[in-house]
Amino acid sequence: MSSMIEKKVEQFAQELIELHGFRRNNGFSCVVPDTNKFPNNEGVFLWGFSQTRKRFETKIEKFHTDTRIRRMEKMIGVPAKEYVKILPAIKSYLDSLKALGFEPIGKGVKMFEGEEKVFNVQANASVFENNLENLKKFEKLTLNNPIIKFVEKHGYFKVDNKDKLAWDSIFGNIKNSKKAKPAATKKSVAKPVAKKTTKAPAAKVPAAKKSAAKSTATKTPVAKKPAAKSTATKTPVAKKSATTKTPTKNRPKNTSKTTSSQTRNTWVNQIGAMYKRMQSWLSKPSFVFNTVTNRLDDNLGSYDVETLEISMGEHQIILKPVETDVFGAVGRIDVISGNNKTMLLLFSKTKSYQWEIWNSPDDRQTLNKSNVDKLLAKWFES
Repeated sequence: MSSMIEKKVEQFAQELIELHGFRRNNGFSCVVPDTNKFPNNEGVFLWGFSQTRKRFETKIEKFHTDTRIRRMEKMIGVPAKEYVKILPAIKSYLDSLKALGFEPIGKGVKMFEGEEKVFNVQANASVFENNLENLKKFEKLTLNNPIIKFVEKHGYFKVDNKDKLAWDSIFGNIKNSKKAKPAATKKSVAKPVAKKTTKAPAAKVPAAKKSAAKSTATKTPVAKKPAAKSTATKTPVAKKSATTKTPTKNRPKNTSKTTSSQTRNTWVNQIGAMYKRMQSWLSKPSFVFNTVTNRLDDNLGSYDVETLEISMGEHQIILKPVETDVFGAVGRIDVISGNNKTMLLLFSKTKSYQWEIWNSPDDRQTLNKSNVDKLLAKWFES
């Protein structure tokens, strides 16, 4: 895929989100924002664009978390059983994406404690390189799909600028430039006509000059033959260069697999090391620590990761890994205690990794004992 189109698709994802009033984060996630009484870093997740993988992807598991269900109950003013009715809308939305070239990924998600598995879908940006019109359909689907109809019906979100398309400003010129190319080739076809005009003055040349022309014409093929032989002797060099290409073909594939595996191992190891620090910071006889293994399905595939549960008398804190490649960070962990919630993000530094407590892009602190104590004091005093 050309780098120009790749950049255009990324610009398209960003502009689509901003133009139509969705929430955008560093990972270009298209999210229906929650109302102002809830944190602005949460919402109903429609799709995300991964800058590292250059692809669109859904994360339907975000629809049925306990936090999401409770929040939707409060925003739309109906019990959980009413919100669960969004499941057919989710399935219909995914089917529409598959019709545009999206493919199922992962091992499936059992939504709302049901037995049927529903699969996330993804589409690489390269899928649209030769079919930009499908990106226009993708934008229209984002603005008008069953999930959007559900939230609009309950009156807490309305799409902005439905009469405009980000596609027009990003890809309109590309489409027009492709149509203009045949016109340029027609001009080049007209050039041979100029050769016919050279035959007219040839008729005026005296006979003596014509014979001279004939003699020179017979000499030119003799001069070309040695040149042909000299080029023929260079062909063995091309064979040598061809043999050097074969070992390099497999290198990118091996490198990408290794990189993905290394990133996942780093992510899981950093989680374990952080849990140990957290236990040392909160080491009191009344605190009870427990870990539960959960299956995480994200950009790095499907793998096991531990959730840390901390019981503190009448309070409980849960540290739950949620996803990778988000907000410009390696990964994200949700920290939940009752109605209180924040995030821990793991950032990659030059030669190390650093966890941060993230309430918002403007409210973030380094994860250390002092800041953890302040956070818990704020939560439990409120």
